[in-house]
Amino acid sequence: MQAAEDTLVATPIAALSPLALRLHAELPQTQCQRCGYPDCAGYAHAMAHEAAPINQCPPGGAEGVARLAALTGPRTRTHGGFRRRGVVHRLHPVHQSLPS
Repeated sequence: MQAAEDTLVATPIAALSPLALRLHAELPQTQCQRCGYPDCAGYAHAMAHEAAPINQCPPGGAEGVARLAALTGPRTRTHGGFRRRGVVHRLHPVHQSLPS
């Protein structure tokens, strides 16, 4: 069971700013939550107003990042983490050798 603060709440489209609406239009609309946000609108809002990186949408792929970069500039995370509602989570490389 998730704690109340971990519950993802959908973002109403009507609440989006003009920039967030343009970013939202470039997302694939899968609502998969793999970016760490409750829906594509929430991620668009975070990119527009919380400096969320533009490379957190796996379904959008490189083409999606290019479309978002055209609107925001090249804001991506390169340190191996991804943003989820203000928290950076570390990813561990799978190609790393395990100790013998």
